[in-house]
Amino acid sequence: MNEKKRISILGCGWYGLPLGKKLIELGYSVKGSTTDANKLAVLTDCKIQPFLIRLPNEKVDSIDATFFDSEVLILNIPPERRPDIVDYYFEQMRSVEAFIKISNLKNIIFISSTSVYPDRQSSTEEHLEVFPEKDSGKALLKAEQYFLNQKQLKTIVLRFAGLIGADRNPGRFLAEKRDLKDGNAPVNLVHLEDCIQITIEFLKRKFENSIFNVCCDEHPLRKDFYYQAAIQLGLTPPTFASSDKTSAYKIITNAKMKGYLGGYQFRPLSSV
Repeated sequence: MNEKKRISILGCGWYGLPLGKKLIELGYSVKGSTTDANKLAVLTDCKIQPFLIRLPNEKVDSIDATFFDSEVLILNIPPERRPDIVDYYFEQMRSVEAFIKISNLKNIIFISSTSVYPDRQSSTEEHLEVFPEKDSGKALLKAEQYFLNQKQLKTIVLRFAGLIGADRNPGRFLAEKRDLKDGNAPVNLVHLEDCIQITIEFLKRKFENSIFNVCCDEHPLRKDFYYQAAIQLGLTPPTFASSDKTSAYKIITNAKMKGYLGGYQFRPLSSV
């Protein structure tokens, strides 16, 4: 790629901020948004052009629309936990699309989650029809479909598995807990650094409407993984119910993504 794309990251939080910093290192021009005025200086310090954007409670003309004057929008706003999560999140996404209509932006990377997949005691593949069980998954799936159906846009959906890395060390997640369920269920996790690198790899390629799972190759049993993760930190490991029965699980497959990117190598879960 001879010329770096101009990138806008809507939502510079746990994943968006380090992604923006890495893109700056690689020579991209990056705009980033936050809902917290106090964090604008953080973006500036990282050489990310800062924007204060809160959705959906602002009118189109009250936000600096130059934020959307980029070649790619990385849309990274997770659904808020609230009673009307599905409707509220959809209104947020519709307000984003209203800004896109008055810009020249044509390409989106929509950050979604494997929570859209129900626990069916089987592997998941992107082409299968899904029926989310949780409201957060329902909200994300509705937003995915909304952007994929916009004729003026090319949207890549990245469905991230459970996020680990940075300050999210899985050894702390379940330490000291007792008699937990689903010890024989496989885990579906992905490291922050993999999420960042995979996003960058997609930026290098031609945009077409498509959905990709982003999940580590490894799927150890929950009881084994969290036991070892706690031990590595010197914490009291969790215990799981002695029953071998596993009520619900899923295995997130990454074959489509690895094939598209030419055999991406994930970091081992033990490296966290």
